[in-house]
Amino acid sequence: MKTIGILNEGSHDKDPLKILITRIIEFYNPGIVSRPVFITSSTGGSINSKDLIKKVSILNAFGLDYLAVVYDLDGLSGKDKKRKVEHIKRAVIKGLPSTFDPCNIFFGFPEREFEEWLLADEATVKRILGIPGEDVLWNHRDDPKEALNALIDSAYKRHFLDVTEPPSIIYKRIAEECDVKILCSFESFSVFSEQFNQFEE
Repeated sequence: MKTIGILNEGSHDKDPLKILITRIIEFYNPGIVSRPVFITSSTGGSINSKDLIKKVSILNAFGLDYLAVVYDLDGLSGKDKKRKVEHIKRAVIKGLPSTFDPCNIFFGFPEREFEEWLLADEATVKRILGIPGEDVLWNHRDDPKEALNALIDSAYKRHFLDVTEPPSIIYKRIAEECDVKILCSFESFSVFSEQFNQFEE
């Protein structure tokens, strides 16, 4: 049984990420017997080097076999995008001992926000939120987080979802029920998921 650390921005994303990573591992390793153990930490979006190094160091104290790092790129492009990615990677590596294999660090960078991954399988999102199949789910120029939460709010107002179910539960349902093949065809997610080819039970 392997231990995977997850470092990400928001607490909303933590459980869906655990589900998605488990499903990716099973997708690439269909004969897997034991599921990984997860140790998670959220940064609140900070990219301060000291904060990242400290968080990674604390995670590693639990005896990690792998580390998954997921950070939104917030629509950055060009040099700004490259600068943020390289900054995060440097800080994460500094927080780990030199004996930690860099190949066991899996980086994921949604182009805008984590929610764009959850919106990738539109048919599943429509089914969970009670949206007719022929309807346009969302305007892809919109902010993914705002779009998904607006869709969830609409489902509450239509009484399709129980208002006692918080959005975090809906996030988990989407992660559990989405089509992994569709998700893995989504460019920024495929870059993340393909790294799990290296996962060994």
